[in-house]
Amino acid sequence: MRPGTFGIASSVLGSILWGLASSPSAAAADSKAALEKIKADNQAAISAFGASDFKEMKSKLLDAVAVANESGLGENKVLAQTHVLLGVMQVDGLKETDAGIRSFAKALDINPAVEIPNGMATKVVKAAFKRAEDGDIPKEAAGKEVAGKEAAGAATPPAAAKPAEADKADKGNDKKRAEAEAADKKRAEAEAREREKQQQLQREQKQKIEQELAQAKAGESRGQAEKDKLAREKTEAEKALADAKARIALLEKEKADRDKAAADAKARIALLEKEKADRDKAAADAKARIAVLEKEKADGDKAVAATKDNEAKERAAKEKLEKELQAMEARDKQRQAQDEALRREREQDEAGPELPAHLSEPITCTVGDQVEAGADLFAHCAPRPALGAKVLSFYFRPSGSVLYNATVMERTKKGWYVALVPGSRIYGKLIQYYVEARDAKQDIVASNGKASSPNIATVRSGPVAQQHKGKH
Repeated sequence: MRPGTFGIASSVLGSILWGLASSPSAAAADSKAALEKIKADNQAAISAFGASDFKEMKSKLLDAVAVANESGLGENKVLAQTHVLLGVMQVDGLKETDAGIRSFAKALDINPAVEIPNGMATKVVKAAFKRAEDGDIPKEAAGKEVAGKEAAGAATPPAAAKPAEADKADKGNDKKRAEAEAADKKRAEAEAREREKQQQLQREQKQKIEQELAQAKAGESRGQAEKDKLAREKTEAEKALADAKARIALLEKEKADRDKAAADAKARIALLEKEKADRDKAAADAKARIAVLEKEKADGDKAVAATKDNEAKERAAKEKLEKELQAMEARDKQRQAQDEALRREREQDEAGPELPAHLSEPITCTVGDQVEAGADLFAHCAPRPALGAKVLSFYFRPSGSVLYNATVMERTKKGWYVALVPGSRIYGKLIQYYVEARDAKQDIVASNGKASSPNIATVRSGPVAQQHKGKH
């Protein structure tokens, strides 16, 4: 139900319910609980299929059918999904193609729009489903239907035989009175049965309307919860972006400090070279004085020796500073190269492949059948241009998780919409996901998978998964 129509639906349903016979509120609660139980059994069956546990899958699906029959939900669309899963198990798992076609036929009788879940549509399953859609039911199933109709016809009580004409001379007036009383009794019984039938029909109509009203209220509550969750996730993303910018500013300041230290070192080297030139000049003056004064020769020799010693020490200090400067510059270049390589690799993963000229589905996604545990996953999806989609939302959850994580997909330069699934959320055996596209009015115009029948990708172990082992 679209937002804004709930109030109108409530008033109409209230007017209808006013004229119907009242029923205990506990009946609606029981139906809701039964519906949730059927959904849970369907989800458990999907997980069992992923683990190839067909015995567990069959048990959950038969349990769902039993709950639906006991609760009067035999025509609910959720049960149509149950029969589809039964058909998949019978055709692909147990190799019982005829039984699978009959299950698909039951699902289509309940909901003609029902589909095979993504990840389960193998070649043999699609062929069996197509036969059910075309009405190509195996002869055994058709025979059973005919036999059922014949049995129903045989069970119908025959019309009451016309009473034989009584011998007017023998029966008399007493027999006529008895016949009139019997006819009145039959009419009263027929009228009572008709009243009971109408009352039962009214009770069933009221129960159905109450269920639809409860489902509409629940859908509105879930929509508001999803909006609140998206707002929280947006706030968290903005905070993470601010933290990243602060970290970049800190790194730039550290680089400026290193550059300043290198400049100071170069200035120190220049000062030492100037001091050396001054000492060289002093040594030349000392030698000139030695030529003039013999007495001062010894003193001059000592001064020259001392000067040479100082020069050696100064050369060693200069060489050490130069080596430290070179090592510092080499480390800085290596860090910059590593940062640039990581940045280019992540940008390439985020950009995704080239967008195909023709999109085969309403929403085409690049997520494969397998993903690597513990590694960040960039999911790329693209809607057909004719849909008029403005916003794409990506929902995912790891195996064992009940709730979906949701994120708004960002548009890339190549035309994809991309969502990042952190490596910390990819673990277990399976990851389930689906995508919804909304137009400018926030109406859903297309989807790839659904919450009740999501896409499935197998999680495989890898180098990144070994690094994250033990974190979940």
